[in-house]
Amino acid sequence: MNKRLRTLALTIVTVLVLLIAVNITIEPAMALVQKTEEAPGQILYQARHHLKDSSGNTWQVVLFKQSKTNQLDNINLRLVAFPDVAEFAHPKDLQIATTNGQNFTAADVFDRKAPAPNVGQYDLSPLLKKLPVGYALKLSLPLVDGQSLILNIPPSWVEEWQEVAREEGLGARG
Repeated sequence: MNKRLRTLALTIVTVLVLLIAVNITIEPAMALVQKTEEAPGQILYQARHHLKDSSGNTWQVVLFKQSKTNQLDNINLRLVAFPDVAEFAHPKDLQIATTNGQNFTAADVFDRKAPAPNVGQYDLSPLLKKLPVGYALKLSLPLVDGQSLILNIPPSWVEEWQEVAREEGLGARG
């Protein structure tokens, strides 16, 4: 009986050590940065994700960089809700807070005319490289009803966005 208990204990310890080793070596999956040649001299890099807000509504979150020959690269964050879920106020800046207490502001790309009321797009070019690695973000979306909706962005997405910014484009660095 004592030998069986020792064998069982050894088996449990071995399994736990293996699980811990596997858990440490496996990194969370990240969506690939997609590269598309839209036209000669024009490349689009993008990272696409979906997430749910606190009400359970699904959002499309797309960070993209447009690179054109001899032009500054633009890096924008596009946020899209299903129709009638949210209506963005334009032009209103996007407020970004990191979980380590830093605050940033991204300018609204749409002056007053968005392609649809449920679409917001913000210029992240000047601040993307300033975002700290390893911290989640809270995006405060400016809505027409005067309220803000919060989207929580995981740290792995921030790293991916910074990878998009590092991609060598055709134009000048933005």
